[in-house]
Amino acid sequence: MIKSMTGFGSASVTIGSTVLATEVRAVNSRFLDFKASLPKELNYLQDEIRRTVQDVCIRGWVTVTVNLEEAEASSNGSISFDRRRFEQYASILDIIEKEYECKIDLEKIIDLKELITTEPADQIDKDTVMKSVREALGILVAMRVSEGEILTRDMKKRVGLLISTLDEIKSLAQQSIEKVKEGYKTRLSELVQDIELDDSRLLQEAVVLAEKADVSEECVRLDSHLVQLKELVETDGSAGKRMNFLLQEINREINTIGAKTSEIEITRRVIDMKEKAEQIKEQVQNVL
Repeated sequence: MIKSMTGFGSASVTIGSTVLATEVRAVNSRFLDFKASLPKELNYLQDEIRRTVQDVCIRGWVTVTVNLEEAEASSNGSISFDRRRFEQYASILDIIEKEYECKIDLEKIIDLKELITTEPADQIDKDTVMKSVREALGILVAMRVSEGEILTRDMKKRVGLLISTLDEIKSLAQQSIEKVKEGYKTRLSELVQDIELDDSRLLQEAVVLAEKADVSEECVRLDSHLVQLKELVETDGSAGKRMNFLLQEINREINTIGAKTSEIEITRRVIDMKEKAEQIKEQVQNVL
């Protein structure tokens, strides 16, 4: 069964008075793109989180967000003042004022949050973080599977309608071939009425012209593409890219049939098939 490319998963764990909250989001993308937003004390886990995501996700834009929050108002932990950073700013402003006679207020260029940091009393270890990330990823994958089931049902229905419409076109094309031959024969007779041509020659010329309007080869190729598409809809794993390729070929054959036929009933069904194929293409953009 196909899987959706979009999904969301979250997990949280409380360590002492600190809550570790993890969210993983995935949206459509041609390739696998990754972004992580972590507290600075957990930045060293960027590469490991990336590898964990790559093990689970084949395609999509995946964003992992990890936050550390206080479970409740607590006096635990410590607040520190970055004196060295403050003195560096002050020194730079002092140089600017002395050498360029330009006075700049410190509060205009620095945020107090840059100088004061809160350190949680509870230390968050690597295993706890990675367990939370894997749990959130597991929920995301389950959501992808659930959405994939909905996509599968919808696309199977649409592909089935394409196949039945193609069967109608094949039947109509078979019925119209003799009409086309007779039509060309009559038209040729009118055009060359002053020229002596026997019926066999007229029929031969009519057959040549009729063959140019024959869509049987296109129908055979289109039938094969639709069967393959139906199999991909029912397959497991990543099928989105292959589906996109098949839909390009399907649209090519549908357009050729439309260009070659002059039968109004076939033309109507060609328009219907193009509409259904476009609907499937839109759905495929969300397939893993």
